[in-house]
Amino acid sequence: MHALNEHLIHYRDDIVQLKDKVTFTFKGPTVPLPRPALPNVSLEHVLENRRSQRDFVHNPMTLKNLATLLHYSAGYKHTEAKRKYVPSSGGMNSVEVFAFVLSSEEIPLGVYHYSSFNHELEEINLGDYREWLKTHVFFQQEFSQASVVIVLTSMIGKLTKKYLMRSYRLGLIDVGHVSQNIYLACAALDLKVCASAGFIDHEVDEALKIDGDENASFLTIMVN
Repeated sequence: MHALNEHLIHYRDDIVQLKDKVTFTFKGPTVPLPRPALPNVSLEHVLENRRSQRDFVHNPMTLKNLATLLHYSAGYKHTEAKRKYVPSSGGMNSVEVFAFVLSSEEIPLGVYHYSSFNHELEEINLGDYREWLKTHVFFQQEFSQASVVIVLTSMIGKLTKKYLMRSYRLGLIDVGHVSQNIYLACAALDLKVCASAGFIDHEVDEALKIDGDENASFLTIMVN
């Protein structure tokens, strides 16, 4: 009976409505992003060139490349308005994407939230975060040399409403899907990329203005 009641939660109206509801956003200045544009490369080329690299240099990130990278890793399809390029547990889109822009001539340096619904960057705070990332978050010089540090967070609180004790497991799976798309998009765009789960969680959560409970940092991905 307990298992049946747990299963029936999935069909409650308030749970079903979570699938299409935008549950996380920042109010403030935004940076509109251009239309994404992937180069015409084969799937075989992308898979062969997918790898982690950490020999970063200060190459500025272009607005076009960042727009393309974010769109194909966490954005909505052009052909199906309510479907993203990545699968997610129950279609709940539990992963939120943030970006520390460390080197760019087109985007003010700072930390942003990617609004996948509006395809724009929502400004959280402006500033140069390179030294802070090196001395308070990663304790590794090379990661702070990246052009952009992407942070994938999981809306655990949202998943818990439907999946209860399974929410943490599914959150990890969802983050993995987005991470893989980032790697594949970077391979197509000829960008260096390296993921790391070795960071000081509360420092990152505080910078992103999330609580670390309902919404928590799960993975960082450096791009150059």
